[in-house]
Amino acid sequence: MKRLIIRRLLQVIPILLGMSLLSFIIIQSAPGDYFTQLKLNPEISPETIERMRQSFGLDRNVFVQYLYWLKNLCTFNFGVSFAYHIPVLTLIRFRLTNTLCLALFSLVVSWIIALPFGVLAGYREEGMLDRIASFFAYLSVSIPSFFLALLFVYWVSQHSFLPLGGTRSVFGPSVST
Repeated sequence: MKRLIIRRLLQVIPILLGMSLLSFIIIQSAPGDYFTQLKLNPEISPETIERMRQSFGLDRNVFVQYLYWLKNLCTFNFGVSFAYHIPVLTLIRFRLTNTLCLALFSLVVSWIIALPFGVLAGYREEGMLDRIASFFAYLSVSIPSFFLALLFVYWVSQHSFLPLGGTRSVFGPSVST
């Protein structure tokens, strides 16, 4: 058993490295970087922009950038938000509570819907009721939790059951409560 666990853990390492490499490639394939938009501002000299790019290591080759990015990822050093000027990890911690509450609620709702249908399907095995109940059980578990969470937020905001004041959307005030 111990050998199996060690073997599985060793198999996870290349998978995680591959996922991180794929994520890095997707991020790098976007045209330009944050400092590209600063070139449009006539008040910022090109030398200043180049110094900023150097301070973030964007002048290095892609392999060195990946290793630096991977090191920061493994040490949870996500840098400072350009928009809010605070550490990104602080932003994540601040929003994690609401995210986990919504995720837990949507998971509970999907299981509350799926379990009765699953029991019903098991009770009338191989019949029409089994097929219908199985379909709805699979459907309720297959709905992404974030979608259920969005539906829950919308429903609560329309019926004013819970206070949503102060909740902000990243998409602007039109989506905020």
